[in-house]
This record gives sequence, structure tokens and C-alpha cells, in this order.
Amino acid sequence: MPTGPAPRREYSLEDVPAFLEPTAQHMKMQVGQPNGVDIAKVSPSDPNTVVVNQPDQFTQGDLNHETVHSYDLSRNPAVVAQLAKVQQQQQAAGMYTPVPGQLPKAYDYGGVEGLLAARQQGKTIANYGPEQRAQMVRDWQAGIKDAIQRGDTAKFDLLNKAYAPFIRQEANLPGKNESMIMMTHRDLTPPAPELPPAAITGIMEPDKLLGGNGRYLGPAPRRK
Repeated sequence: MPTGPAPRREYSLEDVPAFLEPTAQHMKMQVGQPNGVDIAKVSPSDPNTVVVNQPDQFTQGDLNHETVHSYDLSRNPAVVAQLAKVQQQQQAAGMYTPVPGQLPKAYDYGGVEGLLAARQQGKTIANYGPEQRAQMVRDWQAGIKDAIQRGDTAKFDLLNKAYAPFIRQEANLPGKNESMIMMTHRDLTPPAPELPPAAITGIMEPDKLLGGNGRYLGPAPRRK
């Protein structure tokens, strides 16, 4: 298998979401062999290496997606075990079966509407498999950037409402040497305020998890 750095014409480590930067800084890029299936891949046996099988198609979104995989595999063993369990369940359900012209169902988390419904049902990041988590981060960052460029405050607010709670949970998963006895379906994130509505304040600053200056302008949240 040929090795070497993947071309960086369309992506930059500087554009990886802020909470993933420490992971990205330790990753290696390796050019793989085109297989007609994966643009890039991170293997559990070598979680710090992104194998890029199709460098000419590898984009910033792909880098962000693969960095989430590397990040997840570097978490507490209980977190990694829970993630593997969900993945096995999805594989048994046929969610990884290739679909001509589109991503397998294992990548589908339901989009904005799916996340809003999941939050109402009390679901957490623990309910989602590795590809779903990686797609969430990828889609949230891309969507927020697009909303800001267009000045679309309604879209900005909707994306934050749907995605931010789950991304915060993802960002707060304990690392390999941090304490956790077991992965549960409780909210893993300390209570935190949401960004103020951009539609009212006019402020469109990305969440700090994306490297922005997201500011909360209201009173401190009440802790339950």
C-alpha cells in the first residue's frame, strides 16, 4: 500500500472543529488504495491514522468526519465499548449495507428533525453509532458556516437547537485516562446555556466547540 501525506488542496487542520483540534494534531495521513467504497477510513487498530483512499475527493468535511472517529476511539474504554455495541447492533440490522449512489443507513441520524425528536425522547449521544456521530459534527459545522455566510439567522438558530446538545455531549466524553465506570444513557454534559437566538440579537457567532465566540447573554442557568 503506498504511503505518504494526502494532498491538502481542499482541507486544513485549522478548520477542524475546536474540540477536535488536539486529536487532529496527533493524527497521521496515509494514502491508501482506491477501493470504490471509502474515500477515507480510520481503523480501530490504528486510530491515529487516517487512510485516504481517494485523495482527489478528500474534502474538509471528510477530514472532520474521520477526526471524530479518531477522537471517539481515544475515549474512555467504557465509551469505546458502548460505541462498538451500537455499531454491532447497526451492522446486525443491515445498516452498513452499501446503497448505490448514497450513504448506508448507518450514517443517517435523521438530520435536524431527527435530532429534535431524539432530544424530546430523552436520547443522548450514546444512542448513536460512529458514522452517525461523525456525520453530525460534519453537518453541524458545514451548516453553521453556510448560515453565517448567508446571514440566515433562522437556520443558524435551528441548527444550534438541534445539534449543539448532542455535540456538547460528544465533546465532553471522558478521555482514555479519565474516570468513567460505564457508559449510560444519561446526559453526560454539565448543564450549559444555549446560545442566544440570533434572530433576536443579530449575533451569529459559532459555538466555542467550533472555535467561535458563542456568547450567552442571559442569566446563569439553574442547575437541577
